[in-house]
Amino acid sequence: MLDSQDRLILAHLQDGFPLDPRPYAAIARRLHIPVSCIKARAALFLKKGIIRYIGAVIDTKKAGFMSSLAALAIPRSRVNAAGNIINEYPQVTHNYLRDDEYNMWFTVSCRTVGSRAELVRRICKETGASKCLDLPTVKVFKIDARFPLMDRAPGTFSMRRSRTRLFHRAAIPLCRKYLPTLAMPLDVTDRPFLPIARALECTEQDVTGLIARALEKKLIRRFGAVLDHYKIGLKTNALVAWQVDQVDVARAASVMARVPHVSHCYLRTVQPGWPYSLYTMIHAVDRPACRKILNLILRQLGPIIKGMKILFTVKELKKTRFETQQLGSQRCGREKKIQAGFRKAAGHL
Repeated sequence: MLDSQDRLILAHLQDGFPLDPRPYAAIARRLHIPVSCIKARAALFLKKGIIRYIGAVIDTKKAGFMSSLAALAIPRSRVNAAGNIINEYPQVTHNYLRDDEYNMWFTVSCRTVGSRAELVRRICKETGASKCLDLPTVKVFKIDARFPLMDRAPGTFSMRRSRTRLFHRAAIPLCRKYLPTLAMPLDVTDRPFLPIARALECTEQDVTGLIARALEKKLIRRFGAVLDHYKIGLKTNALVAWQVDQVDVARAASVMARVPHVSHCYLRTVQPGWPYSLYTMIHAVDRPACRKILNLILRQLGPIIKGMKILFTVKELKKTRFETQQLGSQRCGREKKIQAGFRKAAGHL
């Protein structure tokens, strides 16, 4: 059970992680809590899986990848085997069992549209799915998998609207090839950016400057702790597919994206026999709470919603960070040197 101080520290690790050579000390000064306590809690949260990792959330599209949401209708007797097949693919970062005829839902990212579509077809064949949906992303209205952890009292730090100020302009230019190294998860040490600095042969201030610039250019969506929503009490999540006329998509998406418990809102292609175009991910403490959130959306949009399908998660089969090795799949020699340097530097700490 998380106490109030746990939630306070988690909130600052998630929403207000400082781009400072000594970030845990910066949080300690902000909260007037000893840095030893901040580091001990952060390390414990990582060990327990409450924090999945601390670092960059990469924008896969800006990094040069094409993404899609795929769904398979898998016979009940083949669910475990199919899940294992899907999970073996590094291009698949998320895979969920859901309560529908289309019961296995996964996300896939590849370098080209053609390779992505081919991979989905291959997975469909290998798993023995009776039906398959390939739902490429058309437009992203919201991606913000940060979760509410505490009620903010008047006059306290507003992390949701915080912006990390660029304290240092890096001496080396920001290049996409540096993303694999900049995206390496941070350890809980006094100077967690030091291994990256050694790998890039620059200063820690240069590293934080590069990350800040990557945030400005939206190559990195955000930087901080990525939490496991189950372990902070949000035990229910649902993918909701919405049937909306094309002329009403922008208005519907605007309403959905403003709901705090909606972490994702996408426009995707419509498929034969599957008329849904908008997709939201909703997180709540239980199913009744989730339905209340859905009812709130429905009350605001009324007749705009022509139909919907609620796909509750039955089991999380795979959830990993976007593998930065994929970013380096076409690396030049310099980029390989950077990665080798990171491993060497990390081994010396």
